[in-house]
Amino acid sequence: MPSHLSSEALPGTLGLEDLSFYLGRAYHHYCLVLEDSLRANGVGGHIRPGMGPVIFALFESSNLTLRELGEASDLSPSTVTELVQKLEKAGVLARKPCDLDGRASRITLTAKGRALRERLEAVSRDVNGLLESGLSKTDVARLKHNLATMIKAMRARRAEARIQTAAPSKSGKPSRARSR
Repeated sequence: MPSHLSSEALPGTLGLEDLSFYLGRAYHHYCLVLEDSLRANGVGGHIRPGMGPVIFALFESSNLTLRELGEASDLSPSTVTELVQKLEKAGVLARKPCDLDGRASRITLTAKGRALRERLEAVSRDVNGLLESGLSKTDVARLKHNLATMIKAMRARRAEARIQTAAPSKSGKPSRARSR
């Protein structure tokens, strides 16, 4: 294994041994493997990495508002909006006015979107099988727990930054400074 990919970080060192770099490299390789699997399953022309949470949320419960879709997929409103636009353009989903709230839209899978389910589930099985290879069920459960803990910490940091950004300055106006 190359020295920058060793499993033991040197105490006090920063850089390529940091967890953030491992996560970045893992995500990069995950996207490459996912793209390969999408192509191999004949859906690479319609679906890209990052779209899965929206599509799978709609497989579980179609006819969602953008807000409900964001909550179900655990994505930001702007990300959901962007993905819905791309998937709508690809003919995978459609928007229709909400009967209860004229300001909201309901998002549903089209026949084309529903027809992708079996192939997308095959992609999910393929990629998850690769990700879990060499790991015990306990390791997988622990990894999911640890990733959930990291996500929770990152959400808290972002929420704190939004509060600090919205806090009034000495002049009484909201501060535009962002914490880094």
